[in-house]
Amino acid sequence: MKLSIKTIFIKLKALRPARQRALIGLAAAALLSSSAPALAFFDLFKSSEPAPAEKPLTVCSVPQYYEFLTALQQVKAQSGIKFNFATATDLYAQIANNAGSCDVLLSASERFPVLLIRSQKAKPAGMSTFARAPLALYSADPQLFADGSLEPALKRQLKSLVLPKAELTPAGFAAASVVKSPRFPTNYLKHHLYRAEHEYQAYAMITSGNVQAGFVTLPLIAEPDGQINGSYALIPDDLYPPLYCYALILNGAQEDKAQQFVQQLTADAAAQQLLQRCGFEPLEPKL
Repeated sequence: MKLSIKTIFIKLKALRPARQRALIGLAAAALLSSSAPALAFFDLFKSSEPAPAEKPLTVCSVPQYYEFLTALQQVKAQSGIKFNFATATDLYAQIANNAGSCDVLLSASERFPVLLIRSQKAKPAGMSTFARAPLALYSADPQLFADGSLEPALKRQLKSLVLPKAELTPAGFAAASVVKSPRFPTNYLKHHLYRAEHEYQAYAMITSGNVQAGFVTLPLIAEPDGQINGSYALIPDDLYPPLYCYALILNGAQEDKAQQFVQQLTADAAAQQLLQRCGFEPLEPKL
């Protein structure tokens, strides 16, 4: 049975290093194909089942937000909400082709919410940002960036480096901006600079040990308890454009409930604390 991107991502995030290594080869192979849609639904809020006559609110989200939404389950007693995790491309295709139910879209890219507004699947007023995602240089080696410093990269000590493709994801575009900067040397890597289709593939390549380090957004590797399998260093903000997190309320009968959910992301103190624990940054500029 072929594993979907979402299934691989969740398994990798749930397992500790020993089990991760056992599955990581399979993860990398499946991510290389990246063609299987990930359309399974997860009911993350288990306090009670929705009444039979009540249609659940379906929130479609990219996998980068899985850790946050899982943590939200622990502090919010909400029912009648289901989550659909898939790549942004798959989610867009699903919504645009009416292939599944989505009431809210959570996206790491501005592109797909804008396309859905243009195709009249949503209203312009239904689009908002709720957080920023910092860009990090990550390694499975817990000692490489143990002090949170970029020194190994700046001193040309990296053996190999991977970044998502710039034309496919905002994180890839941000990473490309970094490696073009004279402040971040990469010419010494020669044939050891790799391109991955998505962040998830870059993550798999790093965690498997096939690549020493690579660019991912911090929410992809952060755990709510503060633990990270490996080490990382944050990229200075002035080296790449901000990576915003977008919410889009889709047209339909659930717009009122969708609005309440989206407002929770920005106005609820507990949700904001969880976002920061899961690697996100608030929208306000750093002081």
